[in-house]
Amino acid sequence: MHGTVAPPRITGAATEAAAPVAKPLPVDGAAPAVAGSLAGGPAAAVASSAAPVLDVRPLDPKKVLRIECQIDGMRGAREHMSSLSPTERDAFMRLASKLYDPGVFLLRQGGTSSNLLTLLAAGRLQQTDSRGATVLDNLTALSNQPFAKGFDSDYMRGQILGQTVSTLARPDDIAQGAHGTCTATTLEYAYVKHYPAEYARLVGGLFEPAGEVAMRNGDVLQRASNIQYDDGSGRSEVSRVFQSAIMDYANGPLTYYDNYKDVNRPLQAKDEQLQGTYKGLYPWEVKRALEALTPYRYDAPLFHNEEADRADFQRRVAQAAPDQPLPLSIRWCTPKPMEMGLHMLLLEKVDDQYVYLRNPQGRVDDGAKGPPELDLPDRQEVGEKGGGHIRMSLDTFYDRLYSYFAPSDAKTPPTDTVGRVSP
Repeated sequence: MHGTVAPPRITGAATEAAAPVAKPLPVDGAAPAVAGSLAGGPAAAVASSAAPVLDVRPLDPKKVLRIECQIDGMRGAREHMSSLSPTERDAFMRLASKLYDPGVFLLRQGGTSSNLLTLLAAGRLQQTDSRGATVLDNLTALSNQPFAKGFDSDYMRGQILGQTVSTLARPDDIAQGAHGTCTATTLEYAYVKHYPAEYARLVGGLFEPAGEVAMRNGDVLQRASNIQYDDGSGRSEVSRVFQSAIMDYANGPLTYYDNYKDVNRPLQAKDEQLQGTYKGLYPWEVKRALEALTPYRYDAPLFHNEEADRADFQRRVAQAAPDQPLPLSIRWCTPKPMEMGLHMLLLEKVDDQYVYLRNPQGRVDDGAKGPPELDLPDRQEVGEKGGGHIRMSLDTFYDRLYSYFAPSDAKTPPTDTVGRVSP
């Protein structure tokens, strides 16, 4: 790209102050296993989760009556409930019962999760994944599956189920927190928006005891080591586990992501002194994750603020499929003199005046300019406050744009010997 000089990494500096970080358990001098380091091979090895444990306990009639009243009280919910098969309606009621809050504290009104009802009313529970299972199927499997040590208490099981439902219903809450995972956070947000059933399936696999699940391309996504411990980032358990697994897969087979230090390390501990560590991801590492998670092949061109590059950018954006995520990296700030801080955001739309983006910093980005020395871009917050949605003028955007990920002009993606899509 620049001769022998490596391009900048997309580090996405976090802006929230980090809380004290819990220390991970020692690993006896050995580096933790690399997520996806042995990716490839037959997808059937991890394509499906362990056989789900069926819940056949009788439902509480009082809960069912209250849930039915809630369904009647939300526009569109009864219509979609009626479209479910008898088996699906039973599965929904069982899921709703597990998310039921009796409301005995602080005079709360009892009832099931409003986020679950939001998914029902929007028709999102019936969206399917790459294997034909619905969001409801995968949430039901998650609610019944065995969980990894550290996540297997009744409290944590309830938290993870509730967080998954909440994330699916309110993706604007997804944020990188105090970690520099703007790349993985952007992919998580896009995945929830475009592939909710696939997201629920991957989350279920990551929280199983083995912590492994096949992505769309057959590669293995694996739970990071010691991830059960709170890292002080402010993220939910579900986002922490998902984002770290994406970082770990994207950085390749010879590197692992250390979530607690928020750096990528060589797989062999003896190599760290020679090679060092690095934060964030390179463009080709983001490309690897995109092509594993989605059914599309991507190009990642560098951008130069010239008429030809502007035209090519607009052409590629226009030809993208409706469900195709379009991440991009821009010069977001100047963290140190002569240093370029690249940040990844998700492109949402472009008109003749503005570019609309979703910032993985989430509620932190309210459009404020900040201190002049940081050189943050001029932008405005749009949409619901705190959702991380912003817009900036075309001139500002083109001046800041460094690289972007867009539909490839090639017809078919090459594969290597283990079936992984080549970067």
